[in-house]
Amino acid sequence: MIICSCNCITERDIRAAVADLLEENPDCVLTPGLVYRKMGVRADCGVCLSVVIELIIDEIDHPSRSGCQVIHLFQQKEKILLKREAQNRVASVCKRSSRTSKKEDA
Repeated sequence: MIICSCNCITERDIRAAVADLLEENPDCVLTPGLVYRKMGVRADCGVCLSVVIELIIDEIDHPSRSGCQVIHLFQQKEKILLKREAQNRVASVCKRSSRTSKKEDA
């Protein structure tokens, strides 16, 4: 299933990038930006970021990650930070979009 239509990224691509990052460094703090960089792209419109966050969390919580035990409190903090990053990205895109439409109206 395609998650990011701007970059034609599938769920499988995201899960593979997250798995690679966790294998390289099981203690790294995963963010959508880090996952996108691993795939060699950048988020564009930001609509997909909330889904990417859920996939990251799902991969971290996956039972096969026995070597990647994450303390529950840290996990909750990471989820909050990931969601905040996504919200900031969407807000930024909305601001750019409204500025562009104002210029076109003038």
